[in-house]
Amino acid sequence: DVSTDDGSYYLDADVMLGDDEFEFEEEMDKKAIDETNARVIYDNISDELSDQIYIRSGSLSAVALKDFIFQLCRVSRMEIAGYGGHVGSKANNVDLTTVHYRKQHTLLNNIGRDTPDIYSLQKLVEVTHYNMDSRPRLIFADIWNTVSSHLTSTALHDNAAVAIYAVDSFRQLSIQFLQREELAVFEFQRKFLKPFEDVMSQCQNSSVKEFLLKAIEQIILMFESDGSDSSSMQRGSLSKRNTSIQSGWRPILAVIGLASRDADDTIANLGYAMLTTQLRQSLKISKPIENVKVGNTSCFFASTPMRADKFIDLVDALLMFIHGPREEMSSVSIDHLVTFARYISDENIPLPKSCNTSHTKHHIHDEELNSDPRSPVLPGKESSEELEFWWPILLGLSKSVGDARPNIRIKGLVTLLAIINQHFFSPSSESSSSGTGDIQTLQLIFKGILTPSLEHAETITTASGKKLPLPDGFIRFMTRSAPARDVAAKGGRKDRIMEGSNVAKGNDWIDTTFDHLMDGSISLALKSIEVYKDDILVEEVLAMFNTCLVSDSALLVIRGMKRLQHFVTSDLHFGTVTEKTWATVCHMLRRCLSVRGLPFDDEIDSKWEHQNEQLIHEFLLEEEILPERRYIGSNAAMILGTFLHDKQVAERMGVEWYLFLISGLGSGIRSWDRAAAIFESYPPKSTGPITEASPPQYAETSLYARKWMTRLLLKIFADKTIIALPQSKVILRAEFESLINSYLKKEAMESNNENSPGQALEIEHMSKIVCDLLEGINEMDETKIASVNSLTSTLSACIQINNRSIRNTVHKLLQKVLEGQMQN
Repeated sequence: DVSTDDGSYYLDADVMLGDDEFEFEEEMDKKAIDETNARVIYDNISDELSDQIYIRSGSLSAVALKDFIFQLCRVSRMEIAGYGGHVGSKANNVDLTTVHYRKQHTLLNNIGRDTPDIYSLQKLVEVTHYNMDSRPRLIFADIWNTVSSHLTSTALHDNAAVAIYAVDSFRQLSIQFLQREELAVFEFQRKFLKPFEDVMSQCQNSSVKEFLLKAIEQIILMFESDGSDSSSMQRGSLSKRNTSIQSGWRPILAVIGLASRDADDTIANLGYAMLTTQLRQSLKISKPIENVKVGNTSCFFASTPMRADKFIDLVDALLMFIHGPREEMSSVSIDHLVTFARYISDENIPLPKSCNTSHTKHHIHDEELNSDPRSPVLPGKESSEELEFWWPILLGLSKSVGDARPNIRIKGLVTLLAIINQHFFSPSSESSSSGTGDIQTLQLIFKGILTPSLEHAETITTASGKKLPLPDGFIRFMTRSAPARDVAAKGGRKDRIMEGSNVAKGNDWIDTTFDHLMDGSISLALKSIEVYKDDILVEEVLAMFNTCLVSDSALLVIRGMKRLQHFVTSDLHFGTVTEKTWATVCHMLRRCLSVRGLPFDDEIDSKWEHQNEQLIHEFLLEEEILPERRYIGSNAAMILGTFLHDKQVAERMGVEWYLFLISGLGSGIRSWDRAAAIFESYPPKSTGPITEASPPQYAETSLYARKWMTRLLLKIFADKTIIALPQSKVILRAEFESLINSYLKKEAMESNNENSPGQALEIEHMSKIVCDLLEGINEMDETKIASVNSLTSTLSACIQINNRSIRNTVHKLLQKVLEGQMQN
């Protein structure tokens, strides 16, 4: 209250009304001024005169026109948002893509109106129409950026009528623009039609998307001819101007492809029908696609070449349907890719015409293709040109191999391998001029298509409660085993395919796809040896196996090792295996025997407790994250043992690599012993009673590997050729001492009552291994017993062993050694 001179009081308006109320009044005052000005202009200027502003906008300078269109877009935003505010108000800050609009002005004349005002939007379309033909292309392209941005936002409006009007405006302007001749260097068509793709990818209204697809269909009907076949489509008066879609195919076909992702079946079916029609017309198919037979070279009408970018855009759109959610469409789309492959390989049809554009994202760079003087050459055609069209097909099928649906990925893989077999091998081995080139092209396919397909194993394969396999004879004395029904299948693809069917029983990628992929890749490598007399693709197959063996997926590593063993022992002819191949295989197998992340190497003794505790902590943390990797060691030992126990394999690989693998097995045993010691000193925290199978402990893996080591050592003792080599004697002594010393250490712990129940069982099984080794040596003839002379000191230490059977066997063996020395 404020006091006056006469003592009375009055209320101060500043006190009664808050700041918000005054701001509202100020806003309403400005609104009233705007409305008064608008009424004066409406009463004094006729509609015909105001329309001249838009009609004669072509007379404005480029800068003035740009500002005029910018302000027209601002006013249109306010009208559509229903603000009705003055130009300087917050009405300019409107996001038309939001779900709701803030209704700031409550005293507006248009309250309750269902459809927003689109007067300025109509005028914006008119101004664009008037300036399209009169302005230079570069200036109009700058203007179009502003117009298309506003039309795109409007096309995403929640009100379907407004959105459809914006899409229809796009359609009308596109029809006018496409009547202008395309300048290939600038690709204005692609930039002009790009908003269709943006709207299709973001719009949530099915009616708007259906209208958009219909608009695209009309544009295709009017302008799809490339100018070389004017009789193929009735275009009315447009045909006189010889205009057609050029660079605009990319956004058009992208819109059709985006229909595949829509949840509405009507949209997807409409898009697929448009794509199928476009395939038939573009490829000039003379009969229905589903009736085209393999090897039929007369299924296409001879015609002028298709645009290269259009060909790739068609493939991309088809790939969208392959990766879409509808399995039937995906399956049929894969069949269409086969038609594309036959189109490229048909010698009667010219290759798509390359264009100097930046669009071909699948283009194989010339630097990559021509880095070698013997650049890849396909039969009768230039590789760098033809491979540009093959690559998106092969790459798309490679991605389909990673589809979550088993039937789609299997069909994609079968189709991929069939295309490579049919189209990337010369008809006969006489084509020596292109033979080397074909090998190089196949190498490129292995590196860029087949090998990357293995990445799907880690991204798609699920655990689903499945337990990994352990080899026969593996003894669990510290962990719980899995029921037989839970163990992962040990066989290959044939064990999981139902009789008389091509449908796999499992859903995991490794169960349904891995063996088929490796079988097909190996078949390609063997075929290349037969056709080109060159085994260079064997290296690529080994690179695929290496990808498996370095994976974090234990199941993929195990399956890769087993398939590698079969590849070397059964698929390849031993006479064709080179020294380099043996070296690669042996190094790959030996690496599988190591413990990843183990902080100590072979040169460090067992006093690991004095080492960095941080390294141990990191190792234990990695083991906690990836415990299934402990399944790898025992399987690797089994595969390596079986590998070396095969007499034919041992002879073919040679003594050097034979001893290299035995030494690697010994190194692996010592690594597992050290890992077991770490687990013993840093036991994992118990989380309650054990109810499920757990990964094997490293001590169990070490025990299993020692069984194989015993067999291999006895085999060395029995072979006069190998035992005579100095390096074999070094390995014999090292591995024999390692076994005895490990046994003595564990027995000493048992004598001091330091063993757990599991370790007591370990001593029992280890005693049998030591006894079997000593008895095996004891049964040899005197000439072979002489090779044990260097082990006398180690055998003497065994006399103090508590196990009577071992002591008796050692005593007999020492007697034979001494008798042999006296006779000599």
